[in-house]
This record gives sequence, structure tokens and C-alpha cells, in this order.
Amino acid sequence: MRKIRRSIFETNSSSVHSISIVAKEDFEAWKNGEMIFDRWSDKLIKTEDKDKAKYEEDLQTYEDYMEDEYLEYFEEGFTTKSGEEIIAFGKYGYDG
Repeated sequence: MRKIRRSIFETNSSSVHSISIVAKEDFEAWKNGEMIFDRWSDKLIKTEDKDKAKYEEDLQTYEDYMEDEYLEYFEEGFTTKSGEEIIAFGKYGYDG
């Protein structure tokens, strides 16, 4: 069976890799509970707007994202050439 998911790069490998890049202020707001990740729309939304999400089960707090007993987590800050501060984060490892 083949499963197709939006915004996902997949190989036949059993390892998992993900990377997300967001503005530093949005990342900090997510960590502080001011924003929530809507996996359906692939974006961070204000926590008070979570009732507008298409599927409640697709909403993830920062803590929800971190709950993973199989995968390692990384987080790295960067400054772009134009001076914008961004955070790259994600997960990697063997998922099973």
C-alpha cells in the first residue's frame, strides 16, 4: 500500500527525517503556547484561532510535537542574509 502525504519527502528507508523552518518569533510563540501547529494546513496558527481548524486532531502544541519515544529532535537558529532570524527544527531516526 502506498500512502501519499502533503509536504512529505519519503524514501523506502525505515529511517525518518523531517525539517521545518519558521520565523524565530513564531517558534518562540509556539513554545510559549501562544500558537499551535495545524498539521492539516501545515502552518502555525494563533491558539485562540484553533476552533477554526479543519480537524481538531491535527492540532499540535510544542509539547505534543516533542512527545516521541522513537525519534531524536533537533533545533537550530539561523540569521538570513537579509537579517531575518529563523529556526530550523525537526526529527530524525528510526521509527520502529
